[in-house]
Amino acid sequence: MTGIKELGATTQLITVSEDHYMSIWEATSQHMLASVYQPAYPCALDVSIDGTASFIGTAMGAFRIYDLTDRQAPRLVQ
Repeated sequence: MTGIKELGATTQLITVSEDHYMSIWEATSQHMLASVYQPAYPCALDVSIDGTASFIGTAMGAFRIYDLTDRQAPRLVQ
């Protein structure tokens, strides 16, 4: 599974992919802002309406929430 979502009303995107990484991108420059390894295979992705939080579900049933207010250093909340 590869997933992609827009981060609020910005030109930034978040992706999860089969390589177990969640990545944040600046779409206008195609530059990666951050990348975070996911220990379990990510199979679901969503973001808050304002783009300040991401929600990742894994194939093992784990659920992770990341604070994205600092796009270059996402912080695991849960």
